[in-house]
Amino acid sequence: SQMNSSLAITWLNSSQILDPPTSSSYGGFTNGWNSSTADLQTTFMALWSLELLGSLSIIDQTAAINYILPHYRDDSNYPQYYGGFGLAPDDPVATHLATYYSIAALQILGEDNQVSAEDITSWILSTQTLDGGFADSPQQTGFAPQTNFAVSCTTALQLLEAVIPISSLSIPIPSPPAG
Repeated sequence: SQMNSSLAITWLNSSQILDPPTSSSYGGFTNGWNSSTADLQTTFMALWSLELLGSLSIIDQTAAINYILPHYRDDSNYPQYYGGFGLAPDDPVATHLATYYSIAALQILGEDNQVSAEDITSWILSTQTLDGGFADSPQQTGFAPQTNFAVSCTTALQLLEAVIPISSLSIPIPSPPAG
């Protein structure tokens, strides 16, 4: 109640990259100190903040969706990443971090039906390591960050139940840091 919400909303709105329309960052959100590059984590956090402030309607939602979707890995030339999301549109490698932020951002925008829950589920399951964690390859030792985001995605996709349309899921959104 003490925060100047209008000022925060204005700042968030201004952090969406809408020029030039051919940029790979077009539609994404900048982190504040680099005004020309967007990333999935910052885009998710900006969308989440705008949703919490009840102001998603002020941004170009179509541009945001079009920023996120090219990160989806549906290229059969790289079957080990098929179904995940990459950190950059031209990077064939999928990551757990990018996958979680992309799914959560698409859900906030009401466009989570644009990707295949079954393919995402298959990719996440293929990255579980022999020791039980998750990593970039099942032959590696599990890593805490990859495992955290894989578990977040699996919870979101309800992997333990039958695959259901992703649009009917509820993505658990983490609490903001204290302080």
